[in-house]
Amino acid sequence: MGIRRNSRMNKKEKRGFRLITYEEFAEELKGYKGYENMSTKEIIEKIRNEFKRNREDLEFYTNNHKRLRREYPDQWVAIYDKKVVGHGKDLEKLCDELTEKGIETGHTLIKRTYFKEKPPVYILEQALAY
Repeated sequence: MGIRRNSRMNKKEKRGFRLITYEEFAEELKGYKGYENMSTKEIIEKIRNEFKRNREDLEFYTNNHKRLRREYPDQWVAIYDKKVVGHGKDLEKLCDELTEKGIETGHTLIKRTYFKEKPPVYILEQALAY
């Protein structure tokens, strides 16, 4: 189903968004692998659980950010179900490792930590005398 294209479109629709209900979303998912034999009610429950888990994983990352920066400085950290399931400096390699473990990267929060401490600041003195 396409997006309405007329003068009465709201701002989100003009940016390419389309607001739909859980039921409409579930009907669209029925054609995809893993959803084809599920009822609309089962799909909605799965979607809600996934959204809840995603929020909890983001909260875990936010609440543990300082510790994660210390333990995995300047690395990518993969979080699934409020647990660190992988980490590394190379994002592509990390995704391959997660896939090998049977963890779907599309359902995993992957965030970058940065330096253990703040990056150094260098102050250069002007060498020319006036």
